[in-house]
Amino acid sequence: MDILKKITDSAKEKFAALPFPHRKDEYWRFADLKAWNADGVFDFFCSSKPRKGESSLDDSVCRGAQLCVADGQLLDVPQISGLKILTMREASEKYPEKIEKFFASASGKFDVLQAARADYGVFVEVADGAEVSLEMSVVNKLNVSAFGAFFALGRGASLALKKTTLTFGGSLSTARFGFDLSDGARLVYAQTKNSEACARMFEREDFSVASDCEVIDAMAQTGLSHSRSERNFEILGERSDIDSRVFLKTRSDITADLRTRQIHHRESSKSNLQVKAALYDDSAIAFTGLIDVCTAAQKTEAYQSCRSLLLSDRAKSQASPILEISANDVMCSHGCTVAEPDKEELFYMFQRGLDEK
Repeated sequence: MDILKKITDSAKEKFAALPFPHRKDEYWRFADLKAWNADGVFDFFCSSKPRKGESSLDDSVCRGAQLCVADGQLLDVPQISGLKILTMREASEKYPEKIEKFFASASGKFDVLQAARADYGVFVEVADGAEVSLEMSVVNKLNVSAFGAFFALGRGASLALKKTTLTFGGSLSTARFGFDLSDGARLVYAQTKNSEACARMFEREDFSVASDCEVIDAMAQTGLSHSRSERNFEILGERSDIDSRVFLKTRSDITADLRTRQIHHRESSKSNLQVKAALYDDSAIAFTGLIDVCTAAQKTEAYQSCRSLLLSDRAKSQASPILEISANDVMCSHGCTVAEPDKEELFYMFQRGLDEK
């Protein structure tokens, strides 16, 4: 059986049946639905959306990456000791269960859209005990650009991943990333994302973490397009430590939409999520973060914070932190702040030569 064809056909049917985001959909609360409803994305499916002026992005910064992906297509496959890189087609033949599980988790309108192009992707395997560094670039220019990547880290493996994503005007990009960490694995993940106006940028990332693992994660995003980022940390093992930082800079009238989940299944693991945003013009951020501690996850330490700096009277930050605690011996907290620049701090900086701009 052709697994990828099965996944693709199923995703196409599911995409047609699923509604576009709407007001009664709690998971899209605070989002700019005009950007993501049928009218908002129609032009991407039927014609090229116009760009505003010359391109502000330079994809030459991505050409030096070891692993380069352009509109879902691998341009180059590096040979790195301890690292095995397969196409999705090759991976579906060697690891059918992992590939089916990865795509089966697609549940929303846009991650299902990515699954409808299941063969557009890459499978990266880090051998047990190997220590590997990898630079990766993802460039989106087509009207509808889809890409999936699955990273499997073996026992005691270490991966330092640096990723750059560029989404050009006129492109609706949908990306899925899965990270499967075996016992004792370590992931250091740094990524930057930038986009032009007249684009949409959707990305879902799932982290499946076993015991005694470490994840150090940082995402910095700027740009002029509406975006949606879904980041799910599934902590299945004990004594693992997750530290995730997100930095957002928004301009114009866009909304940067961020949804996170920190789910603890076993005891004695830690997770820390911090979001910091700087908002200009008429832009906004929509943030919903969930900490879910299951009954068996005693001795859990989980934290979450979202801090927004409004650099315009018209900017808006809407945040909704959520705690669901089923264990009784835990340390969990969350907090959100929204503020303008402090007048005393501004005065201090003005005295040292900085102007208001």
